[in-house]
Amino acid sequence: MVKFSASRRPVLRHCAWMLLCGLALRPLPAAAAPPAPKNSIHLPSLPGWQLQPVAPAPAAPLLREFGLKQRFAFLARNGTASFQLQADLFHDASGAFGAYTFRRPAAASSKLGACQLTKAARALALICDRWLVRAQAAADFSPSQLAYLVAWSDRLPNWHQSADLIPTLPAYAPRRGRIPGSLRYCYGPTGWSQALPWAPLKLAGFELGAEVVTAGYWQPPHNAELAIISYPTPQIADARLHRFQDALKAARPPIRLRRSGSFLLLERGGAAHAVALLGSVHDSEIVTWNQRPITTVGEVAELLLGILLLTAGLLLVALVVGVLSGWVHARLARLFPGRFSYRGRDLIRLHLD
Repeated sequence: MVKFSASRRPVLRHCAWMLLCGLALRPLPAAAAPPAPKNSIHLPSLPGWQLQPVAPAPAAPLLREFGLKQRFAFLARNGTASFQLQADLFHDASGAFGAYTFRRPAAASSKLGACQLTKAARALALICDRWLVRAQAAADFSPSQLAYLVAWSDRLPNWHQSADLIPTLPAYAPRRGRIPGSLRYCYGPTGWSQALPWAPLKLAGFELGAEVVTAGYWQPPHNAELAIISYPTPQIADARLHRFQDALKAARPPIRLRRSGSFLLLERGGAAHAVALLGSVHDSEIVTWNQRPITTVGEVAELLLGILLLTAGLLLVALVVGVLSGWVHARLARLFPGRFSYRGRDLIRLHLD
């Protein structure tokens, strides 16, 4: 054990005091800027526009079923004009698209796409990747308001980087005669209860990975409703078909069923055109999962025309290459007769007779 004499103790206390003062007077490092939230929204600054954050409304059970993660709400003002803006971030693009089909304005277009803008009088819906943006104004949207919403949507994060895809099942719903804004996409019991209240929920099979798309169709004198339920395998779809047939025998109006591959089709109303509507949906087995199969006559004709054009292009390239190679060889044979001329060379002959 080391012992210090009494004469050295004041010196040690003085050194310790100086060390503590030096540590206390040392400049503190600058505080690092807090990291931006992972899913924060970057708002564009446009001349004349002011955004005021407001408390968002509570999320409905349907949005939570689609995987709602965050919600932001704002009040946009430009002089006397104003509108409410709400942005919902979902777990994936399928959830955002499903929520869009239920929350969009009634007159909005049902066209599929990664980013689309639809206007319906005083309401507007915008879907960008995993974001669903809804705007509500007291009057019709002005060009400046629409320009602001477009610029605002360009600032949404995770737009180009994400590899999420819009679900492909809604593309199987026939477009001919479809009522605008009637398309619905869901994969849970809450969405089923709102889109298909006339079908038993207990037979849906969401625990097996079912997806559902519904749409309404003009079929005078009564409109028809079509539901396409997609199951992982055709065997599961066939088993569900028999369960639905037993449960819907006494349904009024009658509900017609049909299975096509792993699709189960339900049609309600429109008796005169029911067979044509059910027969217009086919589940074709394809290798790629992110591309809709060819089903219409126009698409088949377009495919054949593309094959013919490709064949004609290849033949034209072969003809041009052959003519050019012969012309070059002939020119070289005239310039260098000893090296590029085949005249006078001995040929190997096989006497097979």
